[in-house]
Amino acid sequence: MELVVTGIHIGHYGRDLQPSTTLASLCQTLLDSVPHVRFRLGSIEATEVDDRLLDLLVSSGGRLAPHLHMPLQSGADPVLRRMRRWHTREQYRVRALEIAERVSPLGLGADVITGFPGESPGDHEATRALIEELPFTYLHVFPFSPRRDTPAAELDDPVPQRVSGERAKELRMLAQEKGAAYRRRRAGSGATVVVEGEGGTGLTEDYLRVDVAEADRSAGALVRGTLLARGDQLY
Repeated sequence: MELVVTGIHIGHYGRDLQPSTTLASLCQTLLDSVPHVRFRLGSIEATEVDDRLLDLLVSSGGRLAPHLHMPLQSGADPVLRRMRRWHTREQYRVRALEIAERVSPLGLGADVITGFPGESPGDHEATRALIEELPFTYLHVFPFSPRRDTPAAELDDPVPQRVSGERAKELRMLAQEKGAAYRRRRAGSGATVVVEGEGGTGLTEDYLRVDVAEADRSAGALVRGTLLARGDQLY
């Protein structure tokens, strides 16, 4: 069985409790108290993956799934400032590389917004270059669309929708290439898969969706095996 620890700003978990605690402490308690279950973290900011949480990703034997979804939004500091994000390009880059150096295999995903007001061609190139450098295995890429009564809707220097769409398409193609390359590297290696329903698919610890042999299709079961390639798919 797999359970997902999710919520809004899960990296802030425990700060408002008395006594205060941390997400890493919660994960350690779950690992100690709930045997035979794999835990996976929901979306978490790169700057909130502290050293203790990283240690658990390394030492838990896969029970804390080696998969992080760390929102990026942009790889350009001017855009990050306009978005009021709490990390810089370099802070994100350094932490992602530190994590990748210690955790293997690693599923690494991010959200990216293209065409945020004021995003220049140079800003887009900085984002593309950062995505190229970091070991992402998938991305969720969205063109910016203004929402009424939000601060972003009032910003000047809008990017034409056509340009936002073209930039999003470029980053999606790059993400697909990186994901396919990662799947090829994983073929032939071991994985533990949680079976999804009765549909014959499952998720590996590093967040790869794979086909599952019919004999192993007990919903919710954790199945250990070797990943095999069939074209661009794994099973």
